[in-house]
Amino acid sequence: MQLASVRLQMTRIAEAASRRAEQAVESPLEKQRASLDIQRRAFAKQRASVERQLRSVWPDGSLLIAEGEPAPASPAPASPVSASPVSASPGQTVTNDCGRIAPSQVDRYVAQVAKRESLAPELLHLVIAHESSFLPCAVSRKGALGMMQLMPATALELGVTNPFDPHENIDGGARYLSYLLRRFGGDLTLALAAYNAGPARVDDYRGVPPIPETISYVSSILRQLGAASRQAATQPKPSDRT
Repeated sequence: MQLASVRLQMTRIAEAASRRAEQAVESPLEKQRASLDIQRRAFAKQRASVERQLRSVWPDGSLLIAEGEPAPASPAPASPVSASPVSASPGQTVTNDCGRIAPSQVDRYVAQVAKRESLAPELLHLVIAHESSFLPCAVSRKGALGMMQLMPATALELGVTNPFDPHENIDGGARYLSYLLRRFGGDLTLALAAYNAGPARVDDYRGVPPIPETISYVSSILRQLGAASRQAATQPKPSDRT
């Protein structure tokens, strides 16, 4: 009887150990599945939020286009103010119904953000000009949003809840550009290429990707930034004026 009892106890102990081992294996998988579910729900909420914001600007949903689809024709201007043509970066789909912001309207905020992120204000102004032509409601064919053209996933990572808010978008874009500068060892050429084409492509090519749009984007900003620096250097300082 005692032997049978011992064997029964040993069997139960073995079964319990087996169950614990199975739970130990399943637990990380369950946690991973739960984490993925949370991320999917977060992205779904972000997408729904962006679509609501887009519809608030374009009720007909004309700019809610999937990546790779041809851009629809821009809607007719709502007012004489929005009738002027708008230039944008290659591959960009924009509408001017929301009205372009004058650079002077965001000068002070750009200067504050640039100082915080150790960036030149002129650099931020040039990136905004090339990305959106200072249109807070700019949307690219691939879904990049706002003045500094943040992709929804990037905006989510940066904590940008309303990419069509000029201040919030500039803040997020400046932080992202600052991050890219640190990532590429302070190389502005590579940071700008990564901002335009994505850091993975810069890594893959170990330099500026051979994409005409990216090459033009980087060279144009650097050329204009150099011209702005030279102009600033030739202007007399307040102490020099009599």
